[in-house]
Amino acid sequence: MHYTSSGLLFVLMLLLPLPILGLPDHKDLTGERYPSGTPPDGRRTLDHQFGIIQLPIEARDEASSQSIACIDRDTAIISITDGVLKDSSGRTGCIVANRQFLFDHPPLQHDLLFSGGFSVGKNGLLALGKDDVFYACPSEREGYSKLYDMRIADYCRPVLLEIVKLAHR
Repeated sequence: MHYTSSGLLFVLMLLLPLPILGLPDHKDLTGERYPSGTPPDGRRTLDHQFGIIQLPIEARDEASSQSIACIDRDTAIISITDGVLKDSSGRTGCIVANRQFLFDHPPLQHDLLFSGGFSVGKNGLLALGKDDVFYACPSEREGYSKLYDMRIADYCRPVLLEIVKLAHR
């Protein structure tokens, strides 16, 4: 598949916080927090940077590790190493106390739930712990949703986060 930033699916933005849902956590010796549960078959480290697009849950069979999106000035360029997400501004992908997925500069929020435990499945979907379903909740900003690792309200809808290769226009 090939997507552009103006398509129905969007590439996560650098300047906007991103929500995701969390799981029970434990703390390892490095101080990073990880969800419990066995991650799906996949990789906790990729040797290239990528973008992420939202897919409706019904599109699970259409997800592909070969999807491509065009880079523009608002594209979030992300990497994953040992289950930790980083964006090109050096922010860490994490789940905070209200279950929102966002990228934050160190030092991370004191009430964070998870700062690691992410992986990329063979189907090209981002997972946190054993789960690859996240929840998009519309925000006050038109056309923008916050992401969570669990449903926090009835109006939130389940989504998948597909990893996409990035290409210059």
